[in-house]
Amino acid sequence: MGEESSKKGVSGKLVIAILLIIIVIAAGVGGYYYYYLPSLKPKLNVPNPDTFVYQTFGDADSLDPAWDYETAGGEILELVYERLVYYDKDKLTIVPELAESWEVSPDGLIYTFHIRKGIKFHDGTPLNASAVKFSLDRVILMNDPDGPAWILAQIIKGGPEYMEANSWQNENETEMKEYVKEYLAAEGIKVIDDYTVQITLEYPSAAFLSMLCYGGPGAIVSPSFVLANSEKGWWSDPAEFPPFGLDKPGFHNEYMNTHTCGTGPYKVVEWTPKTRIVLEANENYWREPPKIKRVIFQQVSEAGTRLLALFSGEADSVVVPSSNLFDIIEKDPWLNERKIVPLKKGIVVEVYDSLAIGGFEINLNPPDSVLKRALTNKNFRYGLSYIFDYDTYINTVAYGLAEQGRGPIPKGLLGYDETLFQFKYNPDKAKEHFLKAKAEGAYEDGLKITLYYNAGNEARRRACLLFKDGIESLNVGISIEVQELDWPTYLAKMRAQELPIFFIGWQPDYADPDNYVATYAHSKMGVFAKRIGYANETIDALVEQAAKEQDPDKRVELYHEIQRELIEEAVYIWVSQAKTLHVARDWVKGYFYNPMWSGWDTGCMRFMWKEETTEQIAVNIYGFASSSLMVATALNPEIVKE
Repeated sequence: MGEESSKKGVSGKLVIAILLIIIVIAAGVGGYYYYYLPSLKPKLNVPNPDTFVYQTFGDADSLDPAWDYETAGGEILELVYERLVYYDKDKLTIVPELAESWEVSPDGLIYTFHIRKGIKFHDGTPLNASAVKFSLDRVILMNDPDGPAWILAQIIKGGPEYMEANSWQNENETEMKEYVKEYLAAEGIKVIDDYTVQITLEYPSAAFLSMLCYGGPGAIVSPSFVLANSEKGWWSDPAEFPPFGLDKPGFHNEYMNTHTCGTGPYKVVEWTPKTRIVLEANENYWREPPKIKRVIFQQVSEAGTRLLALFSGEADSVVVPSSNLFDIIEKDPWLNERKIVPLKKGIVVEVYDSLAIGGFEINLNPPDSVLKRALTNKNFRYGLSYIFDYDTYINTVAYGLAEQGRGPIPKGLLGYDETLFQFKYNPDKAKEHFLKAKAEGAYEDGLKITLYYNAGNEARRRACLLFKDGIESLNVGISIEVQELDWPTYLAKMRAQELPIFFIGWQPDYADPDNYVATYAHSKMGVFAKRIGYANETIDALVEQAAKEQDPDKRVELYHEIQRELIEEAVYIWVSQAKTLHVARDWVKGYFYNPMWSGWDTGCMRFMWKEETTEQIAVNIYGFASSSLMVATALNPEIVKE
């Protein structure tokens, strides 16, 4: 190898000497270091050109599209499953996917979809109209109150009645048969012929096609695969429930929790919980097979560890929280001009506007009665809303990758209202409201509250600490603890209403304000409203009215009224509307962004590829014990290792 290097005009001994000097200097000052070697060849091989390694944090809750309702699982599902319709690359325009075309009746109630022929599921069985009906019915019939079923059940004929029925985990055969047969008799989803399916709505909705785009409830699964791994019972009879029988209504399918079978460009081949999920390309994909043949989602909680993997070439793309922004770009150009200047060669950094919002949610029904008395007091909630330092969070935690939130509808969607009241950081007002709450008997000195966030989310950890400092600085008899939970535990405790105050975000399921307003405000359909015990019958009625209204101006008026009420009640602290940060090695090509993806960095994986060669590559020099390996790597950098 030394001889080959000498031919290129760079002495092997000289490279070794340079590297040893760097190691000595690094050992003297400590820390993590990378040295970008001069090219020993005109071009260097990119590591694993057919494999894409993506490091993130937070494991999937489930891989069943009828069950999973969070982004860590969603970014896997959107690569494995496909829908009748989907977004056109980087646009919000909806185009055909598994359906080749569709028509809508003049009254807006009946959608007729024509299914593509010749497509097969990963198990080799054919896609047809019956598979579409089975998949969409399965979501509604599962009716998980913490899952995505409500998205379809709220609008497909027969769905609302089934959603309201006592169908979740109900083992009473007589009752369940009645509920299921009543739903199916409504013929909300009807097979017309082998490749035509008709969906009838409860009411016309401009959002319906967007609902079908969501990778959970809109995903089409293989009926044969599901039923081969389904619990058997009265629901399994094909004669009574043609043509396949059903998956057990009202219950999760534990096998489907960890296994997948769709029509998409990738197949799940491994899930090691809290470690990694591995996908392999579907070589029989009906469109052009993906160039990336293997995708590895690695769970790495520490942002610094993820960055080391990126710099060394071990990872192709990583999640970088805003708190680590200046580990990858120069500080002054961003803060002064919003200009991105990467700190290291070979790294691509891009910023995009998103529709994601985040903030603290205040549980009105926690299990602790002492906490419940405090959190149900409006003055207490106003105190919380005034003591959070929004500007400090935006500028020193998010580093400008966000703006303060203004209610549940983000900027960029119908119904956003820039005139809505915003709480601002005001310690005097916060103290005034806390003392009023104390005088009203909401709490006594010595009250302890725990703030929760999900492990690995540094921005949320710092937001909780900022909140803690603000509250405790008032000396109003309240002490704060901050606790992290891994993602699945966090979700489970949130759903069980065990968390008094927690930081969580919302990334849209479908591109319509209904998806935000129903989520935060509707007592039965609202994922967050249910988790914090918020219930207001008047608001429920307004949410339903706005969803059905066809006049955009009237919808806007209704959404403004709903948002004003939510802000008045202060059950949510609207911290931020985020921008998204995409960080990858420069050998990754073909990337584009769509705000509706669960996986902002991976949603376009089937379009992406890796260049086979690169101008330079990083060599990690923090592992001093492996100096011989590092010298070998320096002389022949085709292989990149720690």
